[in-house]
Amino acid sequence: MTEWDAAAYRQVSALQAHLAARSLAALALAADERVLDVGCGDGRVTAALAARAPRGRVVGCDASRRMIAFATRAFPAARHANLRFVVADAARLPLRAAFDRVVSFNALHWVLDLDAALAGVAAALVPGGRALLRLVPAAPRRALEDVIEDTARSPAWAAAFADWTAPYVHPDAGDYAARARRAGLEVEHARVAQEAWDFGSRAAFAAFAAATFVAWTERLPAERHAAFVADVLDRYAGVTPAAPAPHAFVFAQLEIALRRVAPPTS
Repeated sequence: MTEWDAAAYRQVSALQAHLAARSLAALALAADERVLDVGCGDGRVTAALAARAPRGRVVGCDASRRMIAFATRAFPAARHANLRFVVADAARLPLRAAFDRVVSFNALHWVLDLDAALAGVAAALVPGGRALLRLVPAAPRRALEDVIEDTARSPAWAAAFADWTAPYVHPDAGDYAARARRAGLEVEHARVAQEAWDFGSRAAFAAFAAATFVAWTERLPAERHAAFVADVLDRYAGVTPAAPAPHAFVFAQLEIALRRVAPPTS
């Protein structure tokens, strides 16, 4: 389990918050709904959900103990009575038939066992409950994570990654939908779109990278982190088709809406 620096992530999480807010804007929540946010990170989106379900119960879970500790401090139970945070791995969710709604925003492509994560989502929902998931799928344009992997395998860095397994998976959208059905989830819609986020400067993109490349940089001496990030960004600038701006991050997004219609298969 890679432990992210929650405070550093909070400083550069505007992109994630923007994407989640856009999805939530179209999400109709009843005031008394029970909601689970899988991969809740710093808790900002989870707290927004809790504000929209004041008579309900909202739980944010994340495998990172640092993230959960940060979220708990930022949104204490004394001020958010319907909100709590728990440490839980998305591939081994311990919650059963407890939620009307499950959401996850750009966390599940970091879970290598796709079937386990979807089974956990299905099991956490009551019959008829719904899930809204966003994650990075396979796409024609090379993803930033793919470029990080190229960099890690290059001669300058390969020694640090000799026994390395990539910490992410970019599933085919059709295959992901099929896996969801096998888990007992009806697919209400599955949409793939290409997105772009302009960081505006190399320094801002590098700050985002420093906070989010930790699965790779934790294998390197601290004094080499900046050089690794710089190498990745140099390579990423050459990905085709070209990004719409010099410091833009281009990425695919799969948004999939699901409903639990049957007990998950074993």
